[in-house]
Amino acid sequence: MTIQAGPFDDIVQLNDFERALSSIPGVEDVYIRTFERHHAHVELRVAEPMLLIAEVRARAADPLHVIEAGDRDIRLAFVKHDADRRAGR
Repeated sequence: MTIQAGPFDDIVQLNDFERALSSIPGVEDVYIRTFERHHAHVELRVAEPMLLIAEVRARAADPLHVIEAGDRDIRLAFVKHDADRRAGR
């Protein structure tokens, strides 16, 4: 399964997202394939079908907007807070 997500402010935020994905029961492996222009392409292996989007939302530091969700691919966008937008983040 693949997840495309972003924007990430920095590599620390991406690492936090990777740890959050790894903490989901049934996720066996998480691999960051690419990270460019503040967006990541992540591959993960799951042991069994699950409600992955709900699990990711429960663990994400920022609210998420689902752009697209298919059987094997998910595209997510982090919703930045107004204060972050005004600060240029």
